[in-house]
Amino acid sequence: MRSYLMRIFAIAFLAFSILTPMSATAQTEQQVREPHEPRTKVREIQLRPEPRSEVLLEGIKAVIWDNGSVTVTYSGSGKAGDRLGYHWEVNYDAGTYTTQRIPVTEPLAMQAQYSRTVEVITEDPFGLDVAESENTLVWFTDGSRITDAFNYISICDGKNTPLGTDWHADTCYKNPVAYNASQASSWTYCDFYNYNWGDDGTATWTDHYIEAYGYPNGNFDYTWNVDNWGESAALLSGTVRTF
Repeated sequence: MRSYLMRIFAIAFLAFSILTPMSATAQTEQQVREPHEPRTKVREIQLRPEPRSEVLLEGIKAVIWDNGSVTVTYSGSGKAGDRLGYHWEVNYDAGTYTTQRIPVTEPLAMQAQYSRTVEVITEDPFGLDVAESENTLVWFTDGSRITDAFNYISICDGKNTPLGTDWHADTCYKNPVAYNASQASSWTYCDFYNYNWGDDGTATWTDHYIEAYGYPNGNFDYTWNVDNWGESAALLSGTVRTF
C-alpha cells in the first residue's frame, strides 16, 4: 500500500512539474509570436566613436523607440579579398559606440568566383553569444560582367548559454538572389527570442537583417541592421565579421 501511494505521489509530482512549465511556456510562446507591436521613434542618433575604438564605422546610427527597443544600423564596403571582424557596443545615453577588432580566419574566395559572407552575432552583457546569423552571397564573373549568382543562409542559430539562458530562432528567411551584368544582391532576415533571461514571463528579441551586394571586380557592399527589443534589450551588443 505504501509503495502504491508513493508511486501515485511521484506520478502526481512529475505531472505537476511538466505541466506547469508547459503552461508558462505556452503563455510565453503566445506572447513572443506577436513581435513588434506598433511603436514610435523617440530619437535617432548618429553615433560617434569612442577614442578607444579600433574600427571606425562611419555612418553607424541608432534608433530609440518608445517601447524601450533599440535598433543599430551600419553600411560598409570592401574589396575582393578583404576580411574584417569587429565587436561593437553602443552607449545610447552618450550617443557613442566602441569597437574592438577581432580576427577572421576563413579562407579567401577563388579567382573569378567570389563569395562574401556577412556574419552578425548578438551577445549578452557577459559577452556570451546568444544569436548568430550569416548571409552568404556567391557570384561568378567572366572578368567584366556577372554571369551567375546564388545565396544561402549558412547559419541561423539561437544559443543556449552556460548561464542557463535559452535563445531560439523564430524566423530564418532569405530572398531569392537577384543579379544582372553589373551587380548581384542578397538579403536575409533572422529573428530570435528568449524568455528565461530575467523575468520568465517577459520575452527579449533580437532581429538580424543583412544585405550583401557583389560586383564584377569582386568588390562588395553590405548593410547590417540589429533590432533589440523586450526585456533589458539595451544591454545587448554584438559582433560582425565579413569574409
